[in-house]
Amino acid sequence: MKEYIQNYEKWLKEILKQELNNDEANKLANYHKTQIQFLQHERFVHLIVMVMTIILFFITFFIFYNNVSLPLGVLMFILGVLSVAYIIHYYRLENTVQKWYKIYNSLVIREDRLG
Repeated sequence: MKEYIQNYEKWLKEILKQELNNDEANKLANYHKTQIQFLQHERFVHLIVMVMTIILFFITFFIFYNNVSLPLGVLMFILGVLSVAYIIHYYRLENTVQKWYKIYNSLVIREDRLG
């Protein structure tokens, strides 16, 4: 996902350097809006998975607290690492969506000035 975002942003920067007419700016804004929707869906799915992973971590933690065992400790460690990884990934997705909103707004403003 990280590579996809980087490639898309690189492509978008190259396109934005060009002078676009109203029709091209409109098409680019619509395409970018679609990309934002894809990223929002990805973000939502990761939110659900992240929350479920964190819930499972805390359930495992409370069971481990009452019944210390090696398998529960290993499971708790794995879920803890996964939770941190999902939080970092979700943070990056959220920041990317916010950045893409700003790009979309600038495209709409650019389109309004041309039209």
